[in-house]
Amino acid sequence: MARPKDKKAQSQIASERIGILFTLAAELAPKDKEAADRLVALAHRISLRTNVGIPKRFKIAYCRDCKSYLSSETASYRLDPANKRLRIRCLGCGSVRLLPYRRS
Repeated sequence: MARPKDKKAQSQIASERIGILFTLAAELAPKDKEAADRLVALAHRISLRTNVGIPKRFKIAYCRDCKSYLSSETASYRLDPANKRLRIRCLGCGSVRLLPYRRS
């Protein structure tokens, strides 16, 4: 398939595909972990190639180091109320991400 020449159309198609790949990864994660990891890696490559950012709701769903899909079986989620941070630890590679949060 030919790449569109219009940058706006190209980025719109890329963001749609990233969303589709992440939703498919969420559906496949309980059954087939390797397929879910492959879909997340493809979405990451699309975002790099087209210079389109991954939305925040999808960013917290994958490990930046090993590019694997993070679910309750593959990650540890902890709240730190003293520093108001969410700590996400990948059980595959051991990397830790700290995300701020606010109590509502």
